[in-house]
Amino acid sequence: MQNLVIILYIIFWGAISGILWICLSRAEFKLDKQRKAIKVVAFFSCFSYFLISGAKWYLGEVESTLLESFWDIEIMTYIHYAVPLLALAVIMPLFMHCVIRKWAWKLIDCFDAVFFVGIILLMIAKGQCSNRDYCVVFILSACIAMLLAVLSKNNARYIEKKEARGVLTSAMPAIVAWIVTVGIYLPNELYLNNYNEFPGSYGQFFLIMFFGSILIGILFFAVEILFLPKTVIKAMNLYLAAVICMGYLQSMFLNGDLQPLDGNDQVWPQMTRLTNIVLWIIAIGVAVIAGYKKDLIKKILQGLCIYIALIQTVTLGYLMITTDYGKQKYEAAMTTQGDLEIAAKENVLVFVLDNFDSSWFEEIVEDDPDFVEPLADFTYYRNGTSQFAHTSMAIPYMLTGSVWTEETEGNYFNYAYENSNVIETLADNKCNIGIYTGVSYLSDSVKLLTENYSEQVTREYSVGKTLDMMINASMYKIMPFVIKPEYIYYSGDMYNMASSDEIWSIDNDMLFYNRVVEQGISVNEDYSSAFRFYHMRGPHAPFYLSDDMRYEPTGRRATRNSQGRGSMKIVYEYMRQLKELGLYDDATIIITADHGQGYILDSDKTSGQPDRTSRPIFFVKEPNQANDTMKISNAPVSQAELIPTIMKAFGIDWKQYGKTFDEIGEDEQRERMYVDIYDYFNVQYVIDGNAADLNSWSIKSAKYNK
Repeated sequence: MQNLVIILYIIFWGAISGILWICLSRAEFKLDKQRKAIKVVAFFSCFSYFLISGAKWYLGEVESTLLESFWDIEIMTYIHYAVPLLALAVIMPLFMHCVIRKWAWKLIDCFDAVFFVGIILLMIAKGQCSNRDYCVVFILSACIAMLLAVLSKNNARYIEKKEARGVLTSAMPAIVAWIVTVGIYLPNELYLNNYNEFPGSYGQFFLIMFFGSILIGILFFAVEILFLPKTVIKAMNLYLAAVICMGYLQSMFLNGDLQPLDGNDQVWPQMTRLTNIVLWIIAIGVAVIAGYKKDLIKKILQGLCIYIALIQTVTLGYLMITTDYGKQKYEAAMTTQGDLEIAAKENVLVFVLDNFDSSWFEEIVEDDPDFVEPLADFTYYRNGTSQFAHTSMAIPYMLTGSVWTEETEGNYFNYAYENSNVIETLADNKCNIGIYTGVSYLSDSVKLLTENYSEQVTREYSVGKTLDMMINASMYKIMPFVIKPEYIYYSGDMYNMASSDEIWSIDNDMLFYNRVVEQGISVNEDYSSAFRFYHMRGPHAPFYLSDDMRYEPTGRRATRNSQGRGSMKIVYEYMRQLKELGLYDDATIIITADHGQGYILDSDKTSGQPDRTSRPIFFVKEPNQANDTMKISNAPVSQAELIPTIMKAFGIDWKQYGKTFDEIGEDEQRERMYVDIYDYFNVQYVIDGNAADLNSWSIKSAKYNK
């Protein structure tokens, strides 16, 4: 809704300028009045957009789009911008009337044509238009338009009403192929091939993509008819047809094996990128130039577009028929129920900041030594390791303590929960249990013992998020390698297209922060004790949380550092409220991570030596622990100490589970195991010594299936 208001705000100032210009140039405003009125308003609206986007660029919003720059806009902001916009809305038409009146209409025509072609090409190449990109395209378009307006002798010929049907017929194959490929086939193929991994109703998803894509196609055609001359329209349709044909080849034959979209950078060999883009340039260049001169080439391209649209429609129809819609659709979720409620006495609070490596925390402290002040009562175990390299296995281990062996490799999840009684023991001791993580990380038996599990959660797809995410995913698949980085996305974000306020989010820590600040921590007198396990995003890529605790929808200003700091600030605010309630001293608080930085062996998987270490953070405060400054321990701890520490805090016999963190001596000689299982490899590391020392890491065994 806010985005629509901003767009209408810009159009409003464009309309004021347009009306003034039409009044000043009534003599030239006689023929084709409707088209001219639209073009004039569009011209001045683009100018208003440029002014605001330029201001945002100057203020540091370089990589964000204008709409993203105003994600937290207030009423006063509109008023602040209104004064200069009103002045310029009047000055610009007056200037054009007085200075460049003779060729002003030609300038508007040329600008609209050049600008909209530039924006279309930019959106295809990058998928978004940042403030910087928009300003650059606007300035270049204005310069080219002024040159064309001065040098051209004749006005450009635009499509007349009687010609519209013929133009539509000629453009239809390319536009339809684009709609079917990018907006309908590829998104629905991804959904149906991963049916149980997508939330929400498929019917709702399909309708959003179907009608949304058609609407985008109609808008594209409307822009062509209204703003582009005949010659440009022909070239654009040829270009679109060539791109969709090459995109089809790219997705079917040229992509090879794309890397997992887990938030990390994607890397392709330089030669692969070069060969791929050269092939694209040659194919599109030949198609556009030859098609412009030879109708046969144009008809071949149109025929290929029709073929692509038909074959994908048939394939999608087959997928829709053969998909088993009777399978259990994942409607269950871990909710936010009770996330701010704790007991009056015994509380064990575990904050899991995903992917938070100790080396990253130490970088933060090096830049800002005062950042650790709220951790004065904690012990920082900087020589800690995790059991696993990835969340899907790390969370079950942290909640069960079940030791991984090669025999459990293919079924560790079930093995972990079936061979552990940790959560059941807590429940038997009348402990209120809240585990705030993804529902897929918990077994059915554990979920039923928690405060916050729900089997019926209504999820609704967001029209804007769904269209943006799925079109982006389609473009990632069809674009050449050199452009793919502009469309890289985090596969986990697809789950957020359908959302509910009830559901705990491990992707947006700001939701938790806002609840903590606005609602506050409270005491539930019905709880004799409480266990809270908060799984947060932490500094896991991609990054959305800025230094000033703002959620950046695109993550273009946020960094790993800012997101890591932000996640810690949320914990700090939680602890501050605990102190106000008088419950901080008695609480056991553990701040840790499911694992440290991943992909530690990413250059040469057969070298026998990792490239870097992986050390999740471990901060532990036991009841009534008070220090002047944070203690630092070099004890060789691991996640194996998590369960014993939790049990001890609740007065449960912990020795059967192992040692607590404070029972591990700094001089203790201990081998720790780190298991990296992901897709096509299984690597086991042994850490014999300080985990921060790369020389302490060695490969025990490695298996590769590729």
